[in-house]
Amino acid sequence: MRYLEVYNGVSMYLWARLLGCTLLDVWGYLWMNPNTIYVSWTYQGYPHKFFVVLQTITVLFELIHWFMGLVPSSISTLLVHASGRLMIALAISFYLPDSRANFSPVYALLLIVWSTADITRYSVYLGKQLQIMPALLERWRYSMFIPLYPIALVSSMYLIYLSLNDDTGFYFGFLLASSTFYGCGYLWVFTHMWEKRLRWIRRVEQLKEFDCEKSAILGV
Repeated sequence: MRYLEVYNGVSMYLWARLLGCTLLDVWGYLWMNPNTIYVSWTYQGYPHKFFVVLQTITVLFELIHWFMGLVPSSISTLLVHASGRLMIALAISFYLPDSRANFSPVYALLLIVWSTADITRYSVYLGKQLQIMPALLERWRYSMFIPLYPIALVSSMYLIYLSLNDDTGFYFGFLLASSTFYGCGYLWVFTHMWEKRLRWIRRVEQLKEFDCEKSAILGV
Protein backbone atom coordinates (compact mmCIF):
# COMPACT_ATOMS: atom_id res chain seq x y z
CA MET A 1 0.00 0.00 0.00
CA ARG A 2 1.38 3.39 -0.99
CA TYR A 3 2.06 6.22 1.44
CA LEU A 4 -0.75 8.52 0.24
CA GLU A 5 -3.29 5.72 0.54
CA VAL A 6 -2.32 5.22 4.18
CA TYR A 7 -2.28 8.97 4.81
CA ASN A 8 -5.74 9.50 3.34
CA GLY A 9 -7.16 6.49 5.18
CA VAL A 10 -5.76 7.62 8.55
CA SER A 11 -6.91 11.20 7.93
CA MET A 12 -10.41 10.00 7.09
CA TYR A 13 -10.51 8.01 10.35
CA LEU A 14 -9.25 10.91 12.50
CA TRP A 15 -11.77 13.39 11.10
CA ALA A 16 -14.52 10.80 11.53
CA ARG A 17 -13.46 10.43 15.18
CA LEU A 18 -13.65 14.19 15.65
CA LEU A 19 -17.10 14.23 14.03
CA GLY A 20 -18.33 11.45 16.29
CA CYS A 21 -17.18 13.15 19.48
CA THR A 22 -18.60 16.50 18.34
CA LEU A 23 -21.98 14.87 17.74
CA LEU A 24 -21.77 13.44 21.27
CA ASP A 25 -21.13 16.97 22.53
CA VAL A 26 -24.21 18.22 20.73
CA TRP A 27 -26.29 15.35 22.10
CA GLY A 28 -25.10 16.10 25.62
CA TYR A 29 -25.76 19.81 25.17
CA LEU A 30 -29.30 19.26 23.92
CA TRP A 31 -30.43 16.52 26.27
CA MET A 32 -28.13 16.36 29.30
CA ASN A 33 -26.18 19.52 30.15
CA PRO A 34 -27.26 22.71 28.35
CA ASN A 35 -24.62 24.70 30.25
CA THR A 36 -21.75 23.48 28.10
CA ILE A 37 -21.21 22.22 24.56
CA TYR A 38 -17.75 20.89 25.35
CA VAL A 39 -17.79 17.54 27.16
CA SER A 40 -16.16 14.83 25.03
CA TRP A 41 -12.53 15.86 25.46
CA THR A 42 -10.53 16.54 28.60
CA TYR A 43 -9.59 20.21 28.90
CA GLN A 44 -5.76 20.17 28.91
CA GLY A 45 -4.42 23.69 28.71
CA TYR A 46 -6.79 24.85 26.00
CA PRO A 47 -10.14 23.67 24.59
CA HIS A 48 -10.69 21.59 21.47
CA LYS A 49 -7.17 20.20 21.76
CA PHE A 50 -7.74 17.22 19.49
CA PHE A 51 -9.03 19.46 16.72
CA VAL A 52 -6.21 21.99 17.19
CA VAL A 53 -3.52 19.31 17.00
CA LEU A 54 -5.20 17.44 14.14
CA GLN A 55 -5.70 20.59 12.06
CA THR A 56 -2.17 21.86 12.64
CA ILE A 57 -0.58 18.53 11.69
CA THR A 58 -2.88 18.25 8.66
CA VAL A 59 -1.76 21.65 7.38
CA LEU A 60 1.91 20.76 7.87
CA PHE A 61 1.53 17.46 6.00
CA GLU A 62 -0.39 19.06 3.13
CA LEU A 63 2.29 21.73 2.73
CA ILE A 64 4.98 19.03 2.71
CA HIS A 65 2.99 17.03 0.14
CA TRP A 66 2.70 20.10 -2.09
CA PHE A 67 6.39 20.95 -1.72
CA MET A 68 7.42 17.40 -2.63
CA GLY A 69 5.02 17.31 -5.57
CA LEU A 70 3.03 14.37 -4.19
CA VAL A 71 -0.32 16.05 -4.85
CA PRO A 72 -1.46 18.40 -7.63
CA SER A 73 -2.87 20.97 -5.19
CA SER A 74 -2.86 24.69 -5.93
CA ILE A 75 -0.69 26.48 -3.36
CA SER A 76 -3.04 29.48 -3.30
CA THR A 77 -6.06 27.29 -2.53
CA LEU A 78 -4.06 25.39 0.07
CA LEU A 79 -2.92 28.57 1.85
CA VAL A 80 -6.42 30.07 1.95
CA HIS A 81 -7.85 26.79 3.24
CA ALA A 82 -5.09 26.41 5.86
CA SER A 83 -5.17 30.00 7.10
CA GLY A 84 -8.93 29.85 7.63
CA ARG A 85 -8.73 26.64 9.63
CA LEU A 86 -5.71 27.76 11.69
CA MET A 87 -7.42 31.06 12.43
CA ILE A 88 -9.95 29.15 14.52
CA ALA A 89 -7.61 26.43 15.82
CA LEU A 90 -4.57 28.49 16.82
CA ALA A 91 -5.61 32.15 16.91
CA ILE A 92 -8.71 31.43 19.02
CA SER A 93 -8.67 28.00 20.71
CA PHE A 94 -4.94 27.91 21.45
CA TYR A 95 -4.15 31.61 21.99
CA LEU A 96 -7.49 32.63 23.57
CA PRO A 97 -8.56 29.52 25.50
CA ASP A 98 -11.05 31.41 27.67
CA SER A 99 -12.83 33.06 24.75
CA ARG A 100 -16.60 32.60 24.61
CA ALA A 101 -16.14 31.34 21.06
CA ASN A 102 -14.57 28.10 22.28
CA PHE A 103 -17.70 27.17 24.22
CA SER A 104 -20.30 28.33 21.73
CA PRO A 105 -22.62 25.80 20.04
CA VAL A 106 -21.54 27.46 16.78
CA TYR A 107 -18.06 25.99 17.33
CA ALA A 108 -19.60 22.53 17.37
CA LEU A 109 -21.51 23.33 14.17
CA LEU A 110 -18.27 24.44 12.52
CA LEU A 111 -16.50 21.22 13.54
CA ILE A 112 -19.36 19.16 12.12
CA VAL A 113 -19.13 21.03 8.81
CA TRP A 114 -15.35 20.78 8.55
CA SER A 115 -15.28 17.14 9.63
CA THR A 116 -17.95 16.21 7.08
CA ALA A 117 -16.07 18.05 4.33
CA ASP A 118 -12.74 16.41 5.17
CA ILE A 119 -14.16 12.91 5.56
CA THR A 120 -15.65 13.30 2.09
CA ARG A 121 -12.47 14.81 0.65
CA TYR A 122 -10.17 12.09 1.95
CA SER A 123 -12.66 9.39 0.96
CA VAL A 124 -12.60 10.67 -2.63
CA TYR A 125 -8.79 10.84 -2.64
CA LEU A 126 -8.54 7.30 -1.30
CA GLY A 127 -11.15 6.01 -3.74
CA LYS A 128 -9.27 7.47 -6.70
CA GLN A 129 -6.00 5.96 -5.52
CA LEU A 130 -7.59 2.55 -5.05
CA GLN A 131 -9.51 2.98 -8.32
CA ILE A 132 -12.76 2.47 -6.42
CA MET A 133 -14.93 5.53 -6.89
CA PRO A 134 -18.67 5.15 -6.21
CA ALA A 135 -20.63 7.61 -8.31
CA LEU A 136 -22.66 8.65 -5.26
CA LEU A 137 -19.52 9.62 -3.32
CA GLU A 138 -18.20 11.76 -6.17
CA ARG A 139 -21.60 13.40 -6.56
CA TRP A 140 -21.64 14.16 -2.83
CA ARG A 141 -18.12 15.62 -3.05
CA TYR A 142 -19.10 18.11 -5.73
CA SER A 143 -22.48 18.97 -4.23
CA MET A 144 -22.06 19.12 -0.46
CA PHE A 145 -19.75 22.15 -0.54
CA ILE A 146 -22.65 24.32 -1.78
CA PRO A 147 -24.40 24.41 1.63
CA LEU A 148 -21.36 23.56 3.81
CA TYR A 149 -18.99 26.30 2.69
CA PRO A 150 -21.37 29.21 3.45
CA ILE A 151 -22.20 27.66 6.83
CA ALA A 152 -18.49 27.37 7.62
CA LEU A 153 -17.84 30.96 6.57
CA VAL A 154 -20.66 32.43 8.65
CA SER A 155 -19.79 30.23 11.65
CA SER A 156 -16.12 31.18 11.50
CA MET A 157 -16.92 34.88 11.26
CA TYR A 158 -19.22 34.61 14.24
CA LEU A 159 -16.55 32.87 16.34
CA ILE A 160 -14.02 35.52 15.40
CA TYR A 161 -16.56 38.19 16.37
CA LEU A 162 -17.02 36.56 19.79
CA SER A 163 -13.24 36.67 20.30
CA LEU A 164 -12.67 40.30 19.39
CA ASN A 165 -13.11 41.55 22.95
CA ASP A 166 -10.82 38.91 24.46
CA ASP A 167 -7.67 40.80 23.56
CA THR A 168 -6.74 44.36 22.69
CA GLY A 169 -4.26 46.32 20.64
CA PHE A 170 -2.38 44.46 17.94
CA TYR A 171 -4.21 41.16 18.35
CA PHE A 172 -7.58 42.84 18.01
CA GLY A 173 -6.43 44.35 14.71
CA PHE A 174 -4.96 41.02 13.65
CA LEU A 175 -8.27 39.22 14.19
CA LEU A 176 -10.16 41.94 12.37
CA ALA A 177 -7.79 42.00 9.38
CA SER A 178 -7.59 38.21 9.23
CA SER A 179 -11.36 37.88 9.20
CA THR A 180 -11.51 40.17 6.16
CA PHE A 181 -8.85 38.12 4.34
CA TYR A 182 -10.57 34.93 5.45
CA GLY A 183 -13.93 36.02 4.06
CA CYS A 184 -12.51 37.03 0.69
CA GLY A 185 -10.42 33.87 0.51
CA TYR A 186 -13.37 31.65 1.28
CA LEU A 187 -15.37 33.20 -1.53
CA TRP A 188 -12.46 32.51 -3.87
CA VAL A 189 -12.23 28.88 -2.72
CA PHE A 190 -16.00 28.49 -3.21
CA THR A 191 -15.63 29.78 -6.79
CA HIS A 192 -12.76 27.34 -7.34
CA MET A 193 -14.88 24.43 -6.12
CA TRP A 194 -17.78 25.56 -8.30
CA GLU A 195 -15.50 25.44 -11.36
CA LYS A 196 -14.42 21.93 -10.39
CA ARG A 197 -18.08 20.97 -10.06
CA LEU A 198 -18.80 22.25 -13.59
CA ARG A 199 -15.86 20.25 -14.97
CA TRP A 200 -17.14 17.16 -13.17
CA ILE A 201 -20.65 17.66 -14.62
CA ARG A 202 -19.23 17.99 -18.15
CA ARG A 203 -17.17 14.85 -17.65
CA VAL A 204 -20.22 12.89 -16.44
CA GLU A 205 -22.27 14.10 -19.41
CA GLN A 206 -19.51 13.11 -21.84
CA LEU A 207 -19.39 9.63 -20.31
CA LYS A 208 -23.16 9.30 -20.67
CA GLU A 209 -22.97 10.37 -24.33
CA PHE A 210 -20.18 7.87 -24.93
CA ASP A 211 -22.19 5.06 -23.33
CA CYS A 212 -25.25 5.97 -25.46
CA GLU A 213 -23.18 5.96 -28.66
CA LYS A 214 -21.58 2.66 -27.69
CA SER A 215 -24.99 1.10 -27.01
CA ALA A 216 -26.31 2.39 -30.37
CA ILE A 217 -23.35 0.90 -32.24
CA LEU A 218 -23.72 -2.47 -30.47
CA GLY A 219 -27.48 -2.38 -30.97
CA VAL A 220 -28.17 -2.76 -27.28
